[in-house]
Amino acid sequence: MSKVFLIIGNSGAGKDSIIDEVLRRFPSHIKKLQVPKRVITRQSSDTEKFESVDTETFYKLRESGEFILEWESYENFYGIRREVLDWLDAGHPVLLNISRNVVQTAREKFPDVRVIFIRVPLDVTADRIIERGRESYKEVLNRVVRAQEHQDYEGADFIVDNVGNIEETSQKVLDYLVASLS
Repeated sequence: MSKVFLIIGNSGAGKDSIIDEVLRRFPSHIKKLQVPKRVITRQSSDTEKFESVDTETFYKLRESGEFILEWESYENFYGIRREVLDWLDAGHPVLLNISRNVVQTAREKFPDVRVIFIRVPLDVTADRIIERGRESYKEVLNRVVRAQEHQDYEGADFIVDNVGNIEETSQKVLDYLVASLS
């Protein structure tokens, strides 16, 4: 059965690292887990895999109905392409890295959604955001303030703490995915 899994968490929670590790370990006897590249209106980085577009291109993609989900965060636009629907029709489970602000929209669009919240202590969040070196000082402060306001997510089906070993955290997420697909 196809399922949509939403992975959410504050900036610096390690979502992309967890997704990469889960994909690497995903069992071959289960239909392939699909993770779409997000379309984002900022320059790409070494720590994330996404399609970088300018704002004009994003607007054109939106107007043409290319996105199944879209949102704005930290002065950037994000979109998930409609290819997700083809994957679901083919029976694949799908894992979406999205903002908590579009979880309800995703629940309305997809019949079987599970939300995975990656929780990280505030001090670790701040260190990780600074370490990745993408944001200005002001942007770091904005992200830390937002993280402080959102240390938990009540609507999560599964919460995992990502404070230590990424392999252990990823294994917990993988175990949850596999159990949910059984």
